[in-house]
Amino acid sequence: MFQRTLAVLRVSPFSVFLKDLGKKNHLAGLHAKDGIKVASRMYKSLTPVQMKALKARAAKIRYPALDAFNRFQRQHAYRFTHLSNLQRQRVIGKMWRELRAKQGKPSKGKGRKTVKPKKVKKSSAKAAKKTAAKRKLKAKVKGPAARKMKVASLKFRASTPKFKLAPKLKKSKKSQRKVLA
Repeated sequence: MFQRTLAVLRVSPFSVFLKDLGKKNHLAGLHAKDGIKVASRMYKSLTPVQMKALKARAAKIRYPALDAFNRFQRQHAYRFTHLSNLQRQRVIGKMWRELRAKQGKPSKGKGRKTVKPKKVKKSSAKAAKKTAAKRKLKAKVKGPAARKMKVASLKFRASTPKFKLAPKLKKSKKSQRKVLA
């Protein structure tokens, strides 16, 4: 039921195996659920030599930026033990972003990059020109076909006989009582 691992890996060998499969397009065209099932069967059928090689590759994978953040977090977490874990993470994350900004290094924050107003104006003007050109093209292509369809529908309406419906008769109160009874 429980499995014991001797080495704690940052990246699992299975995720490395999945990346390899993705690069080779072995699972192309399969639904995600089915693809994982197939991948797990393939993973379980690996030879011990291949498994050892995957584990070695997984052990070598490091994320230096994440290591630096984890070191920073360990150094500063004791100051915020009075906060809940979520609040502590937010405060330390904010401190990390401020530190990175002071050092002049880009940090991957939640906010989007700001775009200069001139570029926005140019790009919006280009987009407006493109949409106008597309509309004109559609009008040229659609115009004659739409006119033909409209003429055909008018001819069809004119050729069909028009029936007059008989006016609805109002039911008297007596007939309504008979229906209810």
